[in-house]
Amino acid sequence: MGSKFNTIVFLRFFSVLMLSQINASAQTIPSSLTPAQLNNLSASVLRVDADGMNNIIVIPQSPQAYIDSRDGQVYHTVCYGYAGNQDSQDHGAIRYTRRFAVYAPHADDLPIARRAARLLVLIYSEVHTRLKFDHPFGQALFVFLNPNSYQNADAGGEQFRDRVYIFSIYSHRSPIEWMREIAHEYGHYILPGVTGFTSPEAWANGVLGERLFLYWIGEDTAAGNIDKKELPFVTTKELEDYQALQTIPLISRIQRRTILSSSYFSRTDSTGMDDYTALVLYTTALYGSSQLRYAFSYTAPQPGTPLVKAPDFLKGVEHSLDSADSLLIHLPVNAHSKIAPLLIYLPKGQWKLAFTSALKDWKIDTGIDFVHLLSTRNLLVHKSGWYATQVTLNSASTVRTLLFTASRR
Repeated sequence: MGSKFNTIVFLRFFSVLMLSQINASAQTIPSSLTPAQLNNLSASVLRVDADGMNNIIVIPQSPQAYIDSRDGQVYHTVCYGYAGNQDSQDHGAIRYTRRFAVYAPHADDLPIARRAARLLVLIYSEVHTRLKFDHPFGQALFVFLNPNSYQNADAGGEQFRDRVYIFSIYSHRSPIEWMREIAHEYGHYILPGVTGFTSPEAWANGVLGERLFLYWIGEDTAAGNIDKKELPFVTTKELEDYQALQTIPLISRIQRRTILSSSYFSRTDSTGMDDYTALVLYTTALYGSSQLRYAFSYTAPQPGTPLVKAPDFLKGVEHSLDSADSLLIHLPVNAHSKIAPLLIYLPKGQWKLAFTSALKDWKIDTGIDFVHLLSTRNLLVHKSGWYATQVTLNSASTVRTLLFTASRR
């Protein structure tokens, strides 16, 4: 009994001693770096240029070891992800700040850790550029590629405070599943929390992270803002297939409706979570990510409750649009019929419209008593609301997206 007790005490003491030495080793690379310091690091530096942000991944050359204090797992490989931003106090010079530390159990796991770090840096760039979000207090997120399975066998990952765990890393995962799982857990960390769901989980920001982050990465890859070679885990074809199955149908779910109200978002099952996710995707697809940022900022819980639910976000979208002086609307175009059925929120007021010559005609199918098209380019809205519309293009047009600008008069 005494021998066993002494052994346990020794092992705990050894772990603490080892952890203090390991942490000291892990911090030899500063959490903030200048371009000049990169040349003097005992590390490999990989650049991740995406959407105008000069981000990097730093991989220490010396052997590393880190014990996760939560479960005692030892990690021997680490990749650090840094965000490059202009330092306002240093005449706009670039400074790199650590945002991620991705740990893997063995040196042989470096390729998967490097891909995970690259994906996280790409997602961070999207979120920071589009929504202006950052990590709390500018801290780094610790990401553990854990070889063990979670207590719930169905859970592929977990987010806990400033830590993300991806479990069972040696089990089979398809490339898109790797991407989806990491995006899911990072969504729990970085996106606003909307809750009240009973399935598949209480909080929606994980599922939203999967759909939204991969949608943005696909959008920027198609536009050339992200080099196809920068994509970790997947090919562009695999990313497009995922969007066709998981993202576009959700956008179409809102687009083709004739009415939208709070009651539509009252479901708390998995369908209800998909409805909420669809509205977020539709907002960014139709009005742009800056308007999505405003919608999140206008979203607040109902009086008497501390938690935000899906109907609250709908009100946030509507309030943000009601406050806008101008709207840049991206109309999705059906390449075959040249007509795009479209549900659009029109704020009250008189609006001057501007669009390219590709547009032949557009009409409002609902709200005849509240919306009057004074001319092709002048619109009078007596009552704010969601209205079903149809857009017709000129027969010679080959555009897939029509930019439609509305400005208050």
